[in-house]
Amino acid sequence: MKTARLLTPKRARELIEEGAKRALSDLKAVAPYDPGKPCEIKVEYKSTSPPQKLRFQPGVELVDDRRIVSRADDWWSAWKQFFFAAG
Repeated sequence: MKTARLLTPKRARELIEEGAKRALSDLKAVAPYDPGKPCEIKVEYKSTSPPQKLRFQPGVELVDDRRIVSRADDWWSAWKQFFFAAG
């Protein structure tokens, strides 16, 4: 028989809060990620419906029934092309 050890929700929240405070205490400890320019975001969906809704979205290419590629000059523009249109 397998068992699992779980934290109480209260303790889990405390640990998450402590970790977040520690991570945010020194913002210069880690350089921000820069995906570079131009940017390409590839997304594979579980079903065919979401990509079909995006097939005529400017900057978004339908690769096949379940995959799209969004290309733009920068990451935020590439993200907005499909994410906000898919919502």
